[in-house]
Amino acid sequence: MRKKKIILARTAGVGLALMLALLVCGCGGGSSPGPAADTTAPTISAASVAPALPTLLQPVGENVTIQATVNDDVGVASVTATVTKPDSSTETVTMTHVGSAYTGTWQTAGQAKAAGSSYTIVITAKDAANNTKTSSAMTVTVESPPGQPPP
Repeated sequence: MRKKKIILARTAGVGLALMLALLVCGCGGGSSPGPAADTTAPTISAASVAPALPTLLQPVGENVTIQATVNDDVGVASVTATVTKPDSSTETVTMTHVGSAYTGTWQTAGQAKAAGSSYTIVITAKDAANNTKTSSAMTVTVESPPGQPPP
């Protein structure tokens, strides 16, 4: 029986010494820090619309293609374009990764638009850590009918 008690005492002593050594050096006793937190927002470049800026839309119909190159050091989670209309309401266009860029189509077909009215488009990119970046605003304007001056 004495041998068992001595072995347990030695095991407990080694464990205590190891735990103290780890705490003193600061390399144990807690969870590992893991990878560094992602604090870098995605980048947006070559943002464009087609027809090309300055875009003049037809009063009825004509869709607008929105495109941008988006990169992130870890990975892009989502890219959207927000279209702000003349009445300040907004429409969100989800952009998908196609080739080396993200592309989306603002479906304007069937939406009557007043001649001379302007629409603002801003692209927002988000990564998995919710870091976000927005592009500069792009403005598209509705054409005046032929033979009429702009308002």
